[in-house]
Amino acid sequence: MPLSYEARKKIADLFLDSVYRTIERVGDSLSKDLDSKPFHEALIPLDVRVHSKFERSFSTSFGQKAVETIARVVVEDSGGKAEGQHTEKMHIDRGRLSAIELYRENARSNKLKLNWKETLYWIGKNTKLEGELMEVSVKTDLYYSRVGAEAFFSLKTVKPNIDQTMEAKIDLLKLHYGRNVPSDTLGFGLWYNPYGEGHYYNYSPPKSVFSMNEDSVVYIGSQFWNTLGGPGTYRELIQIASEVGTNTVQMIDKAKGEWI
Repeated sequence: MPLSYEARKKIADLFLDSVYRTIERVGDSLSKDLDSKPFHEALIPLDVRVHSKFERSFSTSFGQKAVETIARVVVEDSGGKAEGQHTEKMHIDRGRLSAIELYRENARSNKLKLNWKETLYWIGKNTKLEGELMEVSVKTDLYYSRVGAEAFFSLKTVKPNIDQTMEAKIDLLKLHYGRNVPSDTLGFGLWYNPYGEGHYYNYSPPKSVFSMNEDSVVYIGSQFWNTLGGPGTYRELIQIASEVGTNTVQMIDKAKGEWI
């Protein structure tokens, strides 16, 4: 089902605001940047250096916060209730928690490289239930409920480091065992595939934690957005960005003319 006019307007405004704030931030940075970089200045044209600074700044501006907000708009527009930075409190057997931590230790020392199913099997095999329940809290970047089902997503940059990825996996494991609800959606979400939609994800660090192209808990690009809003959501978001781009390209060109 297509996004409503109201949702499209909110998302377009978020895109526009991210670019506008980037222009302000880069302009302010250039006016205060007094560092002398003689080799950069001698070897790299000013417009290329400005382009690099702008791209880095935009990636920061349009980071996790903006993605979380757009994700909530998409979910709510499709009839769900969404929440960012949601804390879920659960109880897990002490023995199970010990097995999860043992997995973390072995994985970080490169003794284990397991996909999601293999990890669940390994933890099950190495768990000695003690009968003592421990309260555990897990914070997720995106939580939503819809038609009786609940979803918990850890959202990361599209090229997360191994520590970020491992922490996300540990949180998902705790949610898996602490809630024990088969209808739950548990996800490690990347908002686009830096290698191109439809291509294999090949960034090495997270691939040592998840099977990035096969694990059921990994959602990248269109799979992530279409899970939130239904088929076609990812394509519609790209369309909205392209429409906003007709204005932002002119804004950026005007700003560059003042900077260079």
